[in-house]
Amino acid sequence: MQNYFKYLPILFCTFFITSCMTPQNEVMEDKNQAENKAVIEIQKNETVSKIDYLETTDKNHEIRIAELEGQVKKLNFLVNDLSQDNIVSKKIISLLRNDVNSLNEQLSTNRKEIDILKRGLRSGIFEDQASLEKQPPSSLGVSMLPDMTESRDIYTEKKDSSLIPLESAMTNSNEPIGPAQLIADAEIKLRQAHYGEAIISLNNVKKNYPNYDDKGKSLLLSSEAWLRLGEYNNVFNELRTFYIKFPNTPDLAHAKLLEAETYEKLNSKSKAAQIYQEVITLSPQSTDAQNARDGMLRMRDSK
Repeated sequence: MQNYFKYLPILFCTFFITSCMTPQNEVMEDKNQAENKAVIEIQKNETVSKIDYLETTDKNHEIRIAELEGQVKKLNFLVNDLSQDNIVSKKIISLLRNDVNSLNEQLSTNRKEIDILKRGLRSGIFEDQASLEKQPPSSLGVSMLPDMTESRDIYTEKKDSSLIPLESAMTNSNEPIGPAQLIADAEIKLRQAHYGEAIISLNNVKKNYPNYDDKGKSLLLSSEAWLRLGEYNNVFNELRTFYIKFPNTPDLAHAKLLEAETYEKLNSKSKAAQIYQEVITLSPQSTDAQNARDGMLRMRDSK
């Protein structure tokens, strides 16, 4: 017992010290826990903020990408439009070049025609021709009877020719030559390759019988004669008058054939092919249609 009381003060002091230290430790732990919670909360808030920032940035990027895709589509459309415009411009340039070439050829043709007229005026051919027209055939010693050999040849070559029948040609030598006879004479000269003389006869019809209705035959004959002479501008002039005066004529296919042949001579093959096709459409079983097919084959073989 004495030993127990001996150590009792020591035990009491120990208990007192321990009891005093325990609340301090709990306070420190609570403080540490509070600090840890605050740090964790701060880190959590920072993480949430970063996530929000990344999500916002990602949305902005998506919006920017959509805008860029829209701009790319617009640029593609613009490139396509420019490509189409370039193709159209090239075609227009090609057409304009063809037109310029045609105009140059027409100018050259006009110069040739002017030179021919000048030479004719200097030599007095037109004055002599005018004086011959005013004089009756009998005074010139020219018989009005037709050439029988020539008539047989014409009949053999083309039975359905539109030349004046033999009976109507045998007129009184004192009567002046009428428009029908002049046209028949021009057709004969055209078949004989006397194109210049045919033009003179047809010009006489226009000059002396302006109101004579030949259903456009003189215009077609003039067009063919000028075509054989290489005077393509005159061909277009004659055909233009024909189309205006006789828009619904049965001879429209033949007029189109002459026009197509003229474009072929001018090396405007696309235009010639287009009009050849019109001839075939207008009269598919006619001789003009067959000549149009031959012309298209001719152009194809010449490539």
